[in-house]
Amino acid sequence: MGLKKLSNHLKSKTHLKSLTLGFSQCENISDEGLISLGESLNNLSSLQHLSINFSSSLIITDNALFELSESFKNLHSLKKLEVHLQGCAKITGKTPHTICDSLKNLALLKSLSLCLDRCPEVDDQGVHNLSETLKKIVSLEYVFLSFFGCQKVGRETFKNEKEKLEQTLPSCEVRVLSM
Repeated sequence: MGLKKLSNHLKSKTHLKSLTLGFSQCENISDEGLISLGESLNNLSSLQHLSINFSSSLIITDNALFELSESFKNLHSLKKLEVHLQGCAKITGKTPHTICDSLKNLALLKSLSLCLDRCPEVDDQGVHNLSETLKKIVSLEYVFLSFFGCQKVGRETFKNEKEKLEQTLPSCEVRVLSM
């Protein structure tokens, strides 16, 4: 089933509470398909748990994920979000910041997992921007960030940003995996 067909199918599922989408190693996911998926997510106002896996998808870009993450702003019932982008070669530090920026007004969001293992273009500035944005999501109780194998991010960056998050969100459990 193509993303456009899936998107059309999801538009009628307005009372869906949990959704897991796995596109790991899919080579034919286009920016158009992700935009269509984002449009369908806008209709899922009852969604409480969303898990999306794009691991090892080599053609997904920051622009496509920006469009997709815009739909997260409308998921006001969302309590848990998991985004897996391991091995996505075209993802830069802009994507994690963009995803988290779209979540800052979701008052019910308690748990966020963001996996960016082996994303070669994620860098120190991207991790810093992500951390600054996460500080604005005050409802969070649990944050899991994984940057294993992101060679443009230094160990000190992980340590410093984790400490800042723990200070800003004292009631939130923060786990950061790196190297």
